[in-house]
Amino acid sequence: MHLFTYGSLMYPAIWTRVVAGRYRAMKGVIREFERRRIVGESYPALIYGTGTVEGVVYCDVATPDLAALDRFELEGEDYRRIEVSVTLADGVELSASTYLYLREERIAPERWDPHRFETHDLPGFIATYCRAHAPGRRG
Repeated sequence: MHLFTYGSLMYPAIWTRVVAGRYRAMKGVIREFERRRIVGESYPALIYGTGTVEGVVYCDVATPDLAALDRFELEGEDYRRIEVSVTLADGVELSASTYLYLREERIAPERWDPHRFETHDLPGFIATYCRAHAPGRRG
C-alpha cells in the first residue's frame, strides 16, 4: 500500500522513528483537501476542502509498518485512514492512503506551515510526540 504524508511524516527524521522498512519516496499532491493548523499542536490536520495539499508518497509500505503508522496517528481516535488519488510530479496518478483528521472542534482557521514546522517545531515534536507515540524506534 502507498501512503501519502502531508505533515510530520514527510520529514525523514520523523518517518524513520515510526517505520522499520526503507521505502521509495516521491513528491505528490492531492486535490479537494486542505491542511490546517490544530489548536495547541505543531502537527497538521487534513480536512476536505477546495484546495490542494503537497506531500510525500511512500511506496509499498509493509503491513507491520502501516500498523505502526496507525498507532502513531491515533487512527480511529484523531485520524481515519482514507484512500486518495495522488498526482506525482511527472503527472502520473496513483492511489494511496492518508490520514484525515476527525476532531473538527480543534481545527484552526489558519493553514499549517510546513516551513515553520521544519525550522521551528521539529526538534520539540521529536522530543515530545515521537517519544510518546513511537518510543521503540530511533531513526
